Amino acid sequence: MSTPPFGQEPSDTGLSELPALLDAGRQQADAEERRRARDLRGLAVDHATLAGVLVDLAERGHPVVIRTIAGEIHRSWVVAVGEDVTGLAEEAGGHVLTWCRVDAIVSITDAVGEPTRVPGDRRPPPGGRLVEVVADLAAERASVAVTLIDGSVVAGRLDAAGPRVVVLRLDGDPPRTCYLASDRLASLRLRSG
Repeated sequence: MSTPPFGQEPSDTGLSELPALLDAGRQQADAEERRRARDLRGLAVDHATLAGVLVDLAERGHPVVIRTIAGEIHRSWVVAVGEDVTGLAEEAGGHVLTWCRVDAIVSITDAVGEPTRVPGDRRPPPGGRLVEVVADLAAERASVAVTLIDGSVVAGRLDAAGPRVVVLRLDGDPPRTCYLASDRLASLRLRSG
């Protein structure tokens, strides 16, 4: 800084701008911090899958609302997660009453009333595919209501199940047989009786 000529007052040039410069520096640092946080959130979502979100929610034990492509709304707890299927119960830690195809899920909302963010970047354990679940239930001749991806519902007893076709003995008198395309199942709900 140079000294003013003899007889002139020193000016405050530069000092009056200091608060504005400091404020601009703080704003820039805040913006950079927001950008870094946004980038980290984006990175987490880049590696997330719906099955991974279901794994995390099952571990947390919070109730959820799941909507499917078929228009179903399931208010339940996630109690099991397989490669392409999730098991839903009507109470925490309860028995699975509904098996839902992961591909048929369009949204999952945490129903506890508090923000819950899960990474969703984990994989479900190997195995536990919908076709295997349906085959096991068919071996038990379980009574079910099957919702197809178009929203139609078919009810009866599972008679047989394979990788491409599910055979259902329909309710009614006389009972009829219905053949369903396995890859068109959105969910399967166990019924009593």
